[in-house]
Amino acid sequence: MLALRIALRYLFSRKSHSAINLITLVAACGVGIITAAMICMLSVYNGFEGLVSDLTSRFDPDLRIQPTLGKTFHDSDTLRSALLSHPDVEAVGVTLEETVLLSYGGHQLPARMKGVDATFAQVTQIDNILLGEDGFLLKDEVADYCILGAGLASVIGINRGFVRPLTVFCPRLVGKGTVDLTQPEEAFSEANLYCSNIFMVQQADYDNQYFLCSLPMARQLLGDSLLTSAYELRLRPGANLSRVKRDLTVRLGLNSSPYAGGLEGVPSFSILTQHEQQADAYRIMQIEKWLTFLLVFFILLIASFNAIGALSMLIIDKEAQISTLRNLGADPSLIRRIFTCEGWLITGIGAVVGLILGIILCLLQQHFGFITLGGGDTTRYVVAAYPVLLHWSDALLTLLAVAAVGFLSTFYTVRSTL
Repeated sequence: MLALRIALRYLFSRKSHSAINLITLVAACGVGIITAAMICMLSVYNGFEGLVSDLTSRFDPDLRIQPTLGKTFHDSDTLRSALLSHPDVEAVGVTLEETVLLSYGGHQLPARMKGVDATFAQVTQIDNILLGEDGFLLKDEVADYCILGAGLASVIGINRGFVRPLTVFCPRLVGKGTVDLTQPEEAFSEANLYCSNIFMVQQADYDNQYFLCSLPMARQLLGDSLLTSAYELRLRPGANLSRVKRDLTVRLGLNSSPYAGGLEGVPSFSILTQHEQQADAYRIMQIEKWLTFLLVFFILLIASFNAIGALSMLIIDKEAQISTLRNLGADPSLIRRIFTCEGWLITGIGAVVGLILGIILCLLQQHFGFITLGGGDTTRYVVAAYPVLLHWSDALLTLLAVAAVGFLSTFYTVRSTL
């Protein structure tokens, strides 16, 4: 307590050289600015991650059950019934995906076909991203239809309601997923589909690659009436995603074959949450986030030299007082504690002010969005302003990082000077 009281007096008292006060102020301001920058940077990355999650959740289900090995398996009524029997599962959809070739008006383009059943509109938020007013229409008594991603439709030159169909060429699978090249005329199947609508997720991986068709049409193209790529689940509001995933894995034994329900011949499955379905994208974002954090942390290390310089000059300025304390019986450990507290005060005040400033800036941007994207031209972007999401764990991490740098710089200065 004595060391802290003396350190406070040294910090705020007038120095023999006014430059020492200025250097101390600059050191504290430098730490504060870097602290605020770290919090804002982490919050912006959190905001972009939340934005991507919100966009992809319109097309991705809450849970996706897919085979661990291979791309497809045969649909099982028993397994679907077992999934629906879970109290937190509201709907189960069946999907089938395959890479195909689209042809329209002289344009040919590879695309990702996704055959879906009528439950797809319940499992996902597809109705919220459809651009036309015709709704989710894949088949009626007149024809078969498809719903194209906005980027895919733009490149191939088709729009909803066009009277001319596009042609889908699909490799006909025989045996275990091989193409029979000995009979080229039988290697591919084709179908004509009319564009009934266009969806826009505002994510290139979806808009530029995917189109939807009915599940029976996809199975017809692939030549197997039971072929399935995945089960897509929608959970009831308020359901705990991790708990449901863990519960389904244990109850149905989806990671073993045959699974615990007793259905033989069922391959092993994996259950993916929305985050795990886009694991690569989120992993890249996390790598970018923490590399940027390390870069700013390196700048913090450089800024800590200001604190080292300020503390060193303060020790030199207080040589007479140090000599007086020694004559009064102060041992070296007390003197070291005084200037250790001095260094902690310089970095601590800067860190606290920076923390408060960073939190205020993040909350203002989060609620009012005063920093816009594109210099005011927001028509080209998904959101008008930089998305920001403040996580208190990031604020705590930043405070710990600044405290660690402050402790090490102070410890080094005091040990090497006194």
